[in-house]
Formats: sequence, C-alpha cells, structure tokens
Amino acid sequence: MLNLADPNLVAAFRRLHRNLARLDDVLWRACDVVGPAKDATGEIVEELTSASETARQGRPARSPDLTVMRAEAEAGVASLKINRHADGSAEVSVNGRRPFTLRPQLAALLAVIAAPSGDGQLVPWRSKSEVAAALGTTTGQVVSPSYVPKVVHRLREAFRRRGENWFLIKSRRGTREYRFAVGVDPK
Repeated sequence: MLNLADPNLVAAFRRLHRNLARLDDVLWRACDVVGPAKDATGEIVEELTSASETARQGRPARSPDLTVMRAEAEAGVASLKINRHADGSAEVSVNGRRPFTLRPQLAALLAVIAAPSGDGQLVPWRSKSEVAAALGTTTGQVVSPSYVPKVVHRLREAFRRRGENWFLIKSRRGTREYRFAVGVDPK
C-alpha cells in the first residue's frame, strides 16, 4: 500500500517530474532536427518502395518526357560509350549519363547499329541482313535476319527499363533498317 505522506515518495516524484521536464525540453529541441529528418527519410522510403515495386513488376523505370526523348532521337546524341567486358556484356553511357549494363547479345547489337561509317551526321542505317551478319560475326552464332527485330525490341526494352531514351534505337519499318541515333565524329 502506498503511503502518500511518505517524504521519500514525494521526493522521488519531484525528481521524476524534473527529469521528465528536462527530457521534454531536450525532445522539443530535437524535434527541430528530427522532424525534417523524418520527412526526408519518408520521401526516400516512398522512392525506394516505388523503385522496388517497379523492379518487381518489370515496369520501366521513370523516364523523361516523351517529347524531349523524341527530339533527342531526331537530332541524335553527341556520344555513346560502350565499354565491353570479357564476358561480352558492356557498360553503356549515352551522352555522359549514368552508365548501365547490357547483356552480351544486346551489347553486340548496340555496337553494330551504332558503328560509324559514311559521311552523314548520324550513323548510317543497317539492313536486317547486315545486322544479322554482324551479330553472327560478333557472337559466333548463326543469326537469322528474321530474328533481328526481336533483338532490337529487347534492346529498346533494356534501355526503357533503365530509364534511358529508347527512341535512340531507330528503325525504318518499310525497309527494316536499324541504327542508333548518335552523331558521326567528323575527322
């Protein structure tokens, strides 16, 4: 049974009250720091959750405005860096943007349709047969020209999943020719 008149009990509650008042003051000051930090981490959690769901569902990453992407593809990009690895895969960077990895077959296709030659402002168009022959030489496998559109589609999807401009992978429907919209370096 509690004796409310006990001086030790009263002293203990006074100490508890003082400690809680100090703690309240410290927490009040910490709210100025903790509140914005909590908000910032909440935003990060939302972004990570969205990215995680996107990756799980196989949807493309968030990409820039389609109008901007189409305009960039029409003009062509200034640079394309393809750093091939020993296994055939490659690190790819378009116009100095963040690099991403392509698996061997897609890296080989990109190298073929982005290979410079000719005098135009952009790399030249390559026919299905040319692309198939070059892929066969690069990969060491027999590649049928009828298989080329499927691989081109996979390359576009790989660009799209990584938030890169997939309109840069251009095709002419009537003639089934392909190219990557990158400028030719005049030398």
